[in-house]
Amino acid sequence: AKLTLLSPTYPVTMSQIEGSSRSRGPMRYLPALLVMALAITSDVKAQSGLFESVKSNKAERISLCNQFKALNAKGISAHSGQSISKVAKQRNLNSKDADIVITYVIGMTCPDVF
Repeated sequence: AKLTLLSPTYPVTMSQIEGSSRSRGPMRYLPALLVMALAITSDVKAQSGLFESVKSNKAERISLCNQFKALNAKGISAHSGQSISKVAKQRNLNSKDADIVITYVIGMTCPDVF
């Protein structure tokens, strides 16, 4: 079945439209896939760098745990806005990444902290 779409300059048939998108096949997705792959790779590298200092330095983890325990003694959670802001400022991180570091440190070193 031929369906003709009207264009201000000339008529275009559906087979012409379908043919143009099929001619490139799966390769038409290649640019988008490359962009996604690069974005994922850079995000993974950034997250692995996020943990490197605390993962390789037990004294640093213990220091953070002591900081969290001092907050806990005041009834403040290690995941409170105050704690997240402090860790973010100390490590030059955004809030989300600071919260991830806090969770990692607590899980690895001081699970009794809340």
